[in-house]
Amino acid sequence: MDINILQISNSDCSVMQQSVNIGHEEVHMSYIEFQNVKKIYKMGDVKIKALNGADFSIEKGEFAVIAGASGAGKSTILNLMGGMDTATTGKIIVDKENVSKFSAKKLTTYRRYDIGFVFQFYNLVQNLTVRENVELATQICKNPLDIDEVIEAVGLKDRSSNFPSQLSGGEQQRVAIARALAKNPKLLLCDEPTGALDAKNSEEIFKILKQLSKEKLVIVISHDEILAKKYHDYLYEIKDYQLKLIHQNPITQRKKQEEKTSKRSFLQFILKELKMTWKSSFIVVQVLFLALLSILLTLSLTQLIQKQIHQQLEQIIPSTTIMLKKKNNQMIKMDDLKQIQHPAIQYRFLQNDQVDFLGISFSKKYQTKKTLYISDYIQQPQKKIQGRKIKNAQEIILSKSTYEQLLYLSHQKDLLNKDVYLFFEYQNRICFYKVKIVGIENKKTLMETVYFNEYAMSQMLKELYQIEVGQTAFLQVKDKNILKDLKNKYPLYQFKLANSSLSSSIDEKFQQIEWILYCFSSLAVVTACFLLGVVLYLMVIKRKKYFAILQTLGASLWQMITFVLCQGLGISCTAFIEAMIVLKKLFIFANQLIQKSISDLMDEFFVIQNNVLLGVFIGVLILTFLCCLIPIKKVKQIEIIEALKS
Repeated sequence: MDINILQISNSDCSVMQQSVNIGHEEVHMSYIEFQNVKKIYKMGDVKIKALNGADFSIEKGEFAVIAGASGAGKSTILNLMGGMDTATTGKIIVDKENVSKFSAKKLTTYRRYDIGFVFQFYNLVQNLTVRENVELATQICKNPLDIDEVIEAVGLKDRSSNFPSQLSGGEQQRVAIARALAKNPKLLLCDEPTGALDAKNSEEIFKILKQLSKEKLVIVISHDEILAKKYHDYLYEIKDYQLKLIHQNPITQRKKQEEKTSKRSFLQFILKELKMTWKSSFIVVQVLFLALLSILLTLSLTQLIQKQIHQQLEQIIPSTTIMLKKKNNQMIKMDDLKQIQHPAIQYRFLQNDQVDFLGISFSKKYQTKKTLYISDYIQQPQKKIQGRKIKNAQEIILSKSTYEQLLYLSHQKDLLNKDVYLFFEYQNRICFYKVKIVGIENKKTLMETVYFNEYAMSQMLKELYQIEVGQTAFLQVKDKNILKDLKNKYPLYQFKLANSSLSSSIDEKFQQIEWILYCFSSLAVVTACFLLGVVLYLMVIKRKKYFAILQTLGASLWQMITFVLCQGLGISCTAFIEAMIVLKKLFIFANQLIQKSISDLMDEFFVIQNNVLLGVFIGVLILTFLCCLIPIKKVKQIEIIEALKS
């Protein structure tokens, strides 16, 4: 709609001309200059001219009002002036800087520190209070004004804790002015600030802007002729793509007031945003938490079980136990075994695989129910002994758990220094050998364990069955690294660690199980992270206008990318910490349940492995970064002006 330009008297025009004309002797540059500026918008194949060679200048006044018909290019000029849009051709000079040549990064800096925007439809963040909306601007720039003083200056001191929906249109526009002013900009640009207000509120807004113009250069686009005439210092009209000064009111010198600034950080803004959005992210956090808990349980339990099995295997067959056989599969004689010498060898044991060791009993007569089957009998005691050491083949030591089992079977209170009987079977003939229990090792074992003197078993078999040879021999050594020396020194024998085959078999089986569990758990984590990416993407789409507002306030692309990343990392880290805490509680509870029954056999069974936590955490971080790529790309594609209109 066209508007009638205010009528200016001849005397006013002559005054205006005197103030604008420049003498031939001095070189003068206006504060704002447009030099042959063109702006062409493309909509498919159609080109729309918004400005066609605009040439004008604005002096560094205090309150400049721009009038003109609708569609004349007023908003385009303001957007170009404020760095929200870029000219197709031409120069835009602001404070001696060629804004039209600024890079995207420099335009962001320009908007952040030099420009404050006030829009017709306020563009407030609806889920932020008055104070938080104003604070939003202060957390992006360097030297913002004091928030409370700015809010008080626009007359909203008592409404600072209200949300925009609880304010009138005039109050919302005051919040928008306060937000723009809080940045402490050089230039305050207002695009139809009273366009959506009634007459009373419109005048209130003009009064505020007039007051602010004492300290800032304020440029206002307005259709309100009455208010424009009443409050302007400079009145411009845009016509035929040119901006012309049509009136100037007398300006009195004003003393600039001291501005109180405050320090804010973008980090504070990020933390506040995370706090505000945690409710909407709660479901995603819980889904990711369950996925992470499953993979942490999988990794922890498989590693712990494998570790415990190896520890128990170490107790049954220590890694310092070396097994040997002759390479030609001939029998090993006692004399052969005695000839194998090394300073690290502590104990020798010859075993005949054809003889079965049936167990130990307090009775001379073999009875299955009263005989305790012995699984481990090739070691030497490692723990403290109650009683004394073995002196000959007729004496034995039992582990604590084996001794307790034997007491239970014999219904005796004490068997220390008492005779018991060992039973053997060879070629269907069962024989017993009387021995005395001289010691009890202070150790509970998973398998029933008896300790013999060196060569004691061979002596027993010789007396019972006249057997003096065996297929397999065992050496207890101080250091398993002597294996290579033994192989070189005794080439007729085959040496290997006694638990190596079993250990390798266990590792192989567990590796297969681990891979299956890893696949299922990893699938759950990947699915949860994919959900995270979708949520972040929808968040960007939903808050497109919010991101545009941030850009008008001067937020850089990197800051908005950081914002999206922090949202993703906040969700991921929260889920990870929650999973870690729950896992710890579960393990404490599980350890308490089983500790009474197996505390003497092993240490804590369930222990959180630091390498598992670190590995999963790094994996989650990588997946989170990958999930953020598409939302970040969407942020980059946001057009400020288009997003503000949405």
